[in-house]
Amino acid sequence: MELTITFLKIFWVIIYYICPLVIFNVMLMVVAGQVVGRLEGWPWTRSLYYTFITGTTVGYGDISPLKGWSRFLAVFIAFCGLLLTGIIVSVAISSMELSIKESGIAEELGQNIKTILDKE
Repeated sequence: MELTITFLKIFWVIIYYICPLVIFNVMLMVVAGQVVGRLEGWPWTRSLYYTFITGTTVGYGDISPLKGWSRFLAVFIAFCGLLLTGIIVSVAISSMELSIKESGIAEELGQNIKTILDKE
């Protein structure tokens, strides 16, 4: 449990420091989604839903743009979503690495892995 608490503390501290980057990325996605909505004649709520579904690369297909610029922006939104996912995953990995080092179980893990490898 201590490792989890340490991980969460480190994770949220790093997120706090990169918050401008995350907010900028999300705002780019939302603005691009609202432009797609304007071009396609959708209400803002549908455009926001479309942005979320496209940005997370789920892509249900229930809403799809028909115009050229809208499709270009859809690719842009998906790319920004991939960047956002990559940022969050890299923060999580870094947080886990730092929390393992800070908690002092890195040596124990190393010994366990060495023991397992020696048995093979």
